[in-house]
Amino acid sequence: MLFSRLLREEKGFTLTEYVIGLALLGMVLQGGYMFSFYGERSYDQTAEAVADRAESAAALKHITKDLREATTISEVDPRLAVADKNELTLYADIDNDLEPERIHYDMSNQSLTKEITEPDNTGPPWTYPNNATSNVIVNQRLKNSGNEPIFRYYYEPTNELTNVPLNAADRTEVRIIEVHLLLDKKDNIAPEPFSMSAEVFMRNVE
Repeated sequence: MLFSRLLREEKGFTLTEYVIGLALLGMVLQGGYMFSFYGERSYDQTAEAVADRAESAAALKHITKDLREATTISEVDPRLAVADKNELTLYADIDNDLEPERIHYDMSNQSLTKEITEPDNTGPPWTYPNNATSNVIVNQRLKNSGNEPIFRYYYEPTNELTNVPLNAADRTEVRIIEVHLLLDKKDNIAPEPFSMSAEVFMRNVE
């Protein structure tokens, strides 16, 4: 009788105990998977946000450098050939060869493109062919619109030229250009949209 009781006490787990144990193990494994999944997702979002900011900063560097080097190509042509909300054309000697390049920035399909055209003569006056070199500097992330344009133009720090695209007379009055990039790779999905801005004071303006 005693031996029989001992056998019963030393027997293994019951089926119910196995089921409960497996359920608990499943919960632990699921928790570990979720922790790993969201941790990896958070890392990817952070890395993506850092990449977006780096791309935006590089684009601002391109634009502000070109604007500071903007020059006229004749006595009658302003240094800005086009001045619109999301489009800008200027002349600047960006490669220091004493020949001003025509530089065109344009937003299309949420991307910002920079085109460079070398003069085809030894002016002045300078003339430019239609074989520009194109380079995308912000790729499919821009959310700028008419209400939040990339470019704003000022003839004084608090006086904006709002009748864009600017005519030739207004383009000669531009003293300050504000560059504003609004980026969001995926709508309503983290990371949150962010913006970067810079103000450029035009050099050598009378």
